[in-house]
Amino acid sequence: MSWLYNILIVFLVTATAIVGDIFLKNATNTDGGKQALNFAIGVGIYALVAFGFYYMYKLMEFSVTGVMYAVVTILLSVGIGAILFHEQINVYEWIGIALALVSVFLLSRFA
Repeated sequence: MSWLYNILIVFLVTATAIVGDIFLKNATNTDGGKQALNFAIGVGIYALVAFGFYYMYKLMEFSVTGVMYAVVTILLSVGIGAILFHEQINVYEWIGIALALVSVFLLSRFA
């Protein structure tokens, strides 16, 4: 498979995991039945993500999969945090994001 296809799969699996994260985060901000529902949905989504990991591991090496997942998770988490939860991103975090992107590029070229 092509490198672009692999990135797409990692992005889709990661985006699904981030949706689960959003439900888990919302569970911490609510009480009662809504808290339990958000928690259950988040856990259910994480169970689906496990199937995505299985497929990713069939396509790519373990180390490459892990780094790509980590980088996409960082990018999506920062974006969602800034947009949905109004979190601020400082200069050091932007530098970290840039270095994470460089790491994916280096892994894709030399791994």
